Amino acid sequence: PGSSTALEALAELEAGSPAKQAAVLLRAGEIASRAFDERRARADFALALEIDPTAAPAAKEGIALLYARLADPERARASWREAIDAGGVTPARVLGVAQASRSLGDAKSAEQAFLQAAELDPDSARAALGLGQLYTDAGFRDDHEQITLRRPEELSPEERTWLVQHLFSVHWTRVLETMPVYRRLLDKRGREAPVAPQRWVELAASFD
Repeated sequence: PGSSTALEALAELEAGSPAKQAAVLLRAGEIASRAFDERRARADFALALEIDPTAAPAAKEGIALLYARLADPERARASWREAIDAGGVTPARVLGVAQASRSLGDAKSAEQAFLQAAELDPDSARAALGLGQLYTDAGFRDDHEQITLRRPEELSPEERTWLVQHLFSVHWTRVLETMPVYRRLLDKRGREAPVAPQRWVELAASFD
């Protein structure tokens, strides 16, 4: 019965529309890619493209992900750019270019791509993280990051106040609520931000 079902599925696929056949092949290519089977994945993506040329963006994305998994950033970047040419700019495709460029040591191209991805999707944590990693690679730290790296007793009152104001500028439910230490600090600071500047100073002093 199992083989009969498989044969029926194959017959149904062969009788299906080019779009349906391509969709199945794209999925098969992704499965092969996750198994690091380059030969099978490339063949599936190429056949999907041959059957249905409108599948080009998805096929190029699949190939780009394959090369990223195989730690081949040069071919990954080329494939991400081909996906952009075939289907237009998307945050995921631009991020792919950025990450591959960073792996290649092409800091200028990586920075441009990460900034473009952040502009396309301002809520993208991956773009922000990638840009931060890129700057860390270059040994760059801004003044605010320097504050977070110093010991508490070394901080001025103004720096302590800044920390109390901005240390919790993340998504509370997804991040802070999963970390008991930070949750306790937030409860001590208060979940309603004070308006009066002097109140920030008083709160900062209370963390001594």
